Formats: sequence, C-alpha cells, structure tokens
Amino acid sequence: MTPALRTFGLAFTLSGILILGWSPVSAAHPTIGPDGKVPSDTIPTTLPSTTAEAEDVASVIALERRPWSALAAVALAFPTGFASEPDRLEGGARLLAGALETEGNRRLQAEGAEVRIALERDRTVVTLLTPHSSWHASLEALESLLFRLPVSNSALEDARASMLERLAFEEGAPVRSFELEKWRMLVGATHPGARVPEGSAEAVRARTADNLEEFRTGIFDRSAARAAIVGPLSREDIPPWLESMAMRGEPAPASALEPAWATEDRQVVDRDVTNTWIAMAFPAPPDASRTMLEFLSHILLERLAPTPPDPGLLSVDVRVEELPDGPVILVRLAVDPRTTDRWERRVRETLTTVIETEEQAAFFQLRRRRFRSEVLHRLSYLDQEAERLALDLFHGDGVRDLEGEIWSFSSRSLRDAAGRLGPPRTLLYGPARMFEGL
Repeated sequence: MTPALRTFGLAFTLSGILILGWSPVSAAHPTIGPDGKVPSDTIPTTLPSTTAEAEDVASVIALERRPWSALAAVALAFPTGFASEPDRLEGGARLLAGALETEGNRRLQAEGAEVRIALERDRTVVTLLTPHSSWHASLEALESLLFRLPVSNSALEDARASMLERLAFEEGAPVRSFELEKWRMLVGATHPGARVPEGSAEAVRARTADNLEEFRTGIFDRSAARAAIVGPLSREDIPPWLESMAMRGEPAPASALEPAWATEDRQVVDRDVTNTWIAMAFPAPPDASRTMLEFLSHILLERLAPTPPDPGLLSVDVRVEELPDGPVILVRLAVDPRTTDRWERRVRETLTTVIETEEQAAFFQLRRRRFRSEVLHRLSYLDQEAERLALDLFHGDGVRDLEGEIWSFSSRSLRDAAGRLGPPRTLLYGPARMFEGL
C-alpha cells in the first residue's frame, strides 16, 4: 500500500514552502521497526510525488517526509561556483570547498554524520547526511561551518596537499586538456567557466586563509540559497537559521529565452595521443522538460552503448548540462582513433533514428520502465533526493513531479523532444591523421 501524499505550506512572510512527499526506502539504509521488521504498509513503490503551494515569490525550502528512515539529509544549493572567483584568487574556490569539507567531517565525526561540498562552475551544493538522532547537533555544526567559524589551518593545509597531489598526478594528462577544450567550446574561450577549477599548483600554494574567507562570503549567501530536507522530520525540526532563509529568499535567476546556440560548429584539436575524445553538445529549448531531456539522454546512452560492446568504443556518457545560455544534451565518448569519424556519424544517426522512428509500444514502455527504475534507485538515497529537490528549486521551476512526468511520456513526446534539439557543437580531440583509419 502506498501512503497518500500530504502537503501544506509554511506560514513565512515571504513564501517559503514545506513540501511533503513519499519516496522509496533506501536499499542501503532500511529502517527496522520495533518488531525487527520493515512495516510492509509503509514501504512506498512510487517515485517522489510532490506538490507545492506557492505565493508570489519562489519557494526556497522543500521538505520530503520519510518517516521510516533512521537517517535525514539536507542539501543547500548556492548560485555561485568557481566561475565567479576573480583571477587573482585562482583555485581559491576549490580549495575553500575542500577545506570546509575536511573541517566539517572532522566536526561531524562524533555525530556519525558526513558532509559533501560539490563546487561546480555556476553553483555550489552542500549535502549533509546524518542519523536522525543527531539531526539538531549536525545542523548546528553545519551552520557554524558555512557561515560563522573560520576554517582551521590544519583543514586548509590538508585540502591544499590533496589538491597539489591531484594536480601533480594530472599534469600533462591529455584528458585534462580535452576537458578544458570542451568547456571552451561550450561556454566560450573567454568565459570564466572555461578554466581548470583547481587552478595551477603555484596558485594553490599562494592561497591564504584570508583569500578563502574573502571568497567564502560570496559563495555562501543565505539570501540566494535553496534548501531541501529529506527524512523522518516535520516543520518543527527545521532550525531557525534554515527557516529564516525563506524570509529573505531572492527569486531564482531568470532562465534563457533561446537555445544556447543556433548554428553548428565543429572543432578538431590534433594531438598525438592513444585515443580520441569526442564531445557533441545538442542545445535544447529553455522551456524543454528537464525530466524529458534526462529520459532522452538515457535513451541515447542505451543506443550508443550496445551489448556486447563495440570494440572501437572505450567509454561513453550522455548527460544534461545546464549552461549559462540554456540546457544541452552532452555526449562524451572515448574511442579508438581509427573509428573517430564513424562514431561521430553514429551519434548523429542515433539521434535521427530517435526522431524518425515510431518505436513499438512494448519496446518504448520497456525503455520508460528502465529509466523510471534507474531514477527510483538513485533517489532512494536520502542525500541524492535532497540534492535533487534543492536543484529543482534552484532552477526556479518548482519541485518536479517525477512520477507523473515519466508516466506521461509517450513515443511521440520523446520524438518531439529529440526533434527540438538544435545543431551540435562538436569537438574531436586526438590524432587527426588516424580519424579515417577503419
């Protein structure tokens, strides 16, 4: 039996909202009842299904109740990443994130909790996973970590040593150069996001605690944050510092009005390396359903990664990337250089097949169920669901009803979504003389 959805709103002066939903039990952390068993009537079989009551401003807090769980999670999404760091503080944002994560996990060790800080180009997401019994103590430690107490010298030096070790290991690695070229292609060579987040070894050595504190206030801005809580919690469990964010929450940034680009581009970076990396990015309309784009990415990945594997394919990944000018579906492959041209054509032909082929209902339904199962499994983990909810709010469209969206997808709507993708930007990074080798 699936418990019914329950929702209600928080009475904030500016309308933060409380969203209560029901989600899958985490396979890694099942909750055992007093009789030593998981109550059968509380195990849900559907994806998170949430609704929201909103007033005139964007919602900034979401709460999804999982009363059977022994754990609780909170995720905070801030609209600032390493692309915002000034040139004189190169590498400082990544060093700050590493130092805070190190310091936070030391402080939270006694509570059995852990914190993760994911710094990206245009955002920073902080995720805390804690036993329910340590919820209040862990949240107090998190607030101190992000907003009040300075980073300790030991945490700073540990993070610095880790970054320098990684930079030394990756020095001269062709994949590092490929990633830099890829981001230059996606956002432009002069965009601040087209840089290596760690900076250089010289820059990392030069960063001081004062540098980090200077940038810290720019990243962790309470008024711009979006938050999500998942676990056996209620409104009364939201601490005042977190609840107060809804009082001064700023609206989410306006989304783009047009696709990221309208004309095709193809770049070849000739390098004498042992394999070719291919990046192909297809821009989507800004109003496209993000869940549909994720479904389309799933379909493309299934078709591009056959079983048994193609001997010319070393790896493939397909994902939705949110660029400053709008979302794109990014296909990234590593291939035998002699198969480069064939794989570039295959990506295009695969997308064309999705657009032009009306798949039999049974096969489409099987693909849709596989995608739903993949999402169901991923979001059964409290920290990943909290991050998903926070990013939904971050994007400004409200919390997605994944269950309803996925079941509404049809072969026709999938083909329509694929057909709305724009012309790709393509990067081929490898030994150009071998691209037509097979």
